Amino acid sequence: SSSAPLIRYLFGQEQEWYHDATGQLVITESPVAFHQNNLKRIPSGFFKLDGAEHISGVLFTNSGTIPKFLRMGHQKTYRDPDLKVLRMGLCYRHDPNATLPEPFMYEVGHKNAVAETWRQGTVLIKNPNALHPLPDEWLGAGCEYDLVAGKSVMTWREPFIPFTSLTQILGRMSRKTFDMHAATLWAEFTKDHPI
Repeated sequence: SSSAPLIRYLFGQEQEWYHDATGQLVITESPVAFHQNNLKRIPSGFFKLDGAEHISGVLFTNSGTIPKFLRMGHQKTYRDPDLKVLRMGLCYRHDPNATLPEPFMYEVGHKNAVAETWRQGTVLIKNPNALHPLPDEWLGAGCEYDLVAGKSVMTWREPFIPFTSLTQILGRMSRKTFDMHAATLWAEFTKDHPI
């Protein structure tokens, strides 16, 4: 997720992972003292800085895009029957030992499609040192991060968490042509991103 660098900066912690001898995913965390980009160097751990206790959390999203507005408008009442919209990308894989995201594809507005919500793709990173801590689900983000006993803990508030996606807007075409197009795209996509 593109929120990972922000979380690393706010908490001042780096995560590393490996699979142990039994195949279980193990994640370790260690402090990060600073962030550096070329000649610019800043202290890491924004939530630890003086004055940061007045910030209760940081809400992040990279999904407030024009395609999101199009997809949400195409899901229900105002759907254009002559328009076909295809969404594909990578999402959270609900496997405690997974290290790679899961590929997905669906026709927007189809009766079996995932219903996209406004909060889908939003991440709330809560300040563990806040003077006024935010209650769980107070802002309605799709995912929340807390720092608990020195470890970052994420809580999914939605079952479908896309990390990245591409939206294809297709004009009038037969169901057969659309299905063949989608199958070809899916075959190519899953070559690079295994199911």
